[in-house]
Amino acid sequence: MTVASLRRLLDGWRLSSPVIVFYALSSFIGGLISMDSSEPRVARVLIASATVSLLVAGCLAVLCRVWASLGTSSQTNGARRFIIVAIGAGALRASVLLPLASALDVVPPAGGAVVVANSVVSAIVWLGLGGLIVSSLDAYAARYADLLSRRARLSSGGDSVLDWDALPDVRRMKSTLQSVVRTTAGEPSPAALARASLALRQEIETNLRPLSRRLWFGAPEEVPHVRWSYTLRDAVSGFSVPTPAILLLWLLGSAVGGAALLGAVRGVLAAALSTLALGATLWIGHRLVRRRPGLMVGSLAMVASAVVPILLADAVLRVMGFESSLLWTNGLMVLLPATLLGMLLAAAAIALADADRTKVLLVVGHSSDRGADASLDVASTYVHNSLQAELTGIAMQLEAAGRSSDEAGVRAALERAQSLLGRSISEDFAAYQEDPLARAVRVSRAWQGICTVTVQIDPETHADPRLALAVRAGEELISNAVRHSGAQRVHLDVRRWEGSLEVTCEADTVGDPRGEPGLGAHLLASASPSGVSAMSVGGGTRYRVRVE
Repeated sequence: MTVASLRRLLDGWRLSSPVIVFYALSSFIGGLISMDSSEPRVARVLIASATVSLLVAGCLAVLCRVWASLGTSSQTNGARRFIIVAIGAGALRASVLLPLASALDVVPPAGGAVVVANSVVSAIVWLGLGGLIVSSLDAYAARYADLLSRRARLSSGGDSVLDWDALPDVRRMKSTLQSVVRTTAGEPSPAALARASLALRQEIETNLRPLSRRLWFGAPEEVPHVRWSYTLRDAVSGFSVPTPAILLLWLLGSAVGGAALLGAVRGVLAAALSTLALGATLWIGHRLVRRRPGLMVGSLAMVASAVVPILLADAVLRVMGFESSLLWTNGLMVLLPATLLGMLLAAAAIALADADRTKVLLVVGHSSDRGADASLDVASTYVHNSLQAELTGIAMQLEAAGRSSDEAGVRAALERAQSLLGRSISEDFAAYQEDPLARAVRVSRAWQGICTVTVQIDPETHADPRLALAVRAGEELISNAVRHSGAQRVHLDVRRWEGSLEVTCEADTVGDPRGEPGLGAHLLASASPSGVSAMSVGGGTRYRVRVE
């Protein structure tokens, strides 16, 4: 990393929740180590360190909210703000820690001036490190949004390069669903209707969603991780810890630190044993998560990988005749597992984000410069918004008709399913491409029997080349309002507003029609990188998207 790139990241530094949590944890652990925590005073040291850390974190959280309300959290000159905040946080911590420790009869081994200096330096280090991680993710997300915007502007036309009816995914979907619909039409019992509805939903999950992602990203993998919370969550769920890198870092760090704290022989032995145990634990963790991926299993594997190697190495050292080094009095009981857990989480998140950065920026960046790939973007939105929405609407209509024993509803739903499965998908996609106005009409019909959808498009926008993107965004908002919020009535309005096209979606339910992070979120980002604004209106919600 060059000095110029580091300065750019510091200019993007901002005080955020992960930075505050990161600093609060490091402040707490540092307090345990810096104070004289002889055996009778362990509880007092814990109280003092925790109190100071929570107090400083609370002050930083208030400052974060103030900045956000003033709209200054994303401005430049972040390096100057960072220095001011770090020095202030360190000074505040020391000014509270010293009198509190004295009141609790816990005296830091070093003098007051040393405590103040250490507090300021540690605040600069930890707030700076956390802020750099967040600002780097922000920079990546901004670059990614820009590429999506450029790519979307190329997606307004072009002939399809796909023979849809020859695609294995489409042929397999049609064959499966035609068999299910024929069986259900022969005996439309509630159980058969429920099975048909489930079959449609399964085809959406197993065929259409992966197909739309492949068309959009050019690869079968899951959507990229552009927000730190999603990155961390998925890094834990998939236990994406880079084993060789983390073993090397832990061996070097624990050997140097152990030699300084415990002596050369004992420190090197502890480092070697804990590294061997860490390698074995990571190997077991990877195998377990591959067999049963998920946030709970991944979290357990992370915690076990942080705790088991340290406890196991300490137990082996005690068998060899050494005294245990994991004592509350030296802080290692907390420091070592917390440090290793932090390293595992950071390494897993960085590895996942780096893989995404390499893959996504190359794929999206290259296709942004090739108009021939623009039709794939339109194809992806067709699968995600049109074909998937129509199948979802039929599945919901079948399910509702089965519960109510509505024979007319059953016939209507089965006729819609047979019509969809009997038509040419290639011809359907060609019609989808031709006219955004016709596409908007089809959107309103897709949810017939499930939700009343009305669409109003200002005639002044009919010749605007951005109308296709606006309708695309409206399709996504309507689809998510029905599927995620259970809306019964939705109204979509598209009109000009201050040089842009404003898409307003009003649903009669309170919820978040943006749905879960996935391809739909990226489709919205491609139409409007500024995002979706929401406002409660009566018993419903009004959402706005501006297409620039």
